Amino acid sequence: VMLKQWVDELCPIKVVFCDAHASKEALNLDDIIGSDDLFIPHGALQGYEAVRGSMIDSGKGVSNAVEAGVKTLVTKYPLAVALTALECCKDITNT
Repeated sequence: VMLKQWVDELCPIKVVFCDAHASKEALNLDDIIGSDDLFIPHGALQGYEAVRGSMIDSGKGVSNAVEAGVKTLVTKYPLAVALTALECCKDITNT
């Protein structure tokens, strides 16, 4: 629990467990993109700040969501996704 709190303090992207209230309001990427496609077209996210779906459980999916400006990621694996999102944010800041 303490590691997740530490990551939450450092990461500008909010990462929550899929049972959270945010899950209901999050765009389900599996419905519009397909679970095998790891590329998120920027237009697909227009008007949405929160996303969920199986692609968010991968490093490439997290990276694409962060680059597209998503503010909340909803996942079954919040610690792993938060660590990946933190690394992606560092990469974007350093470029």
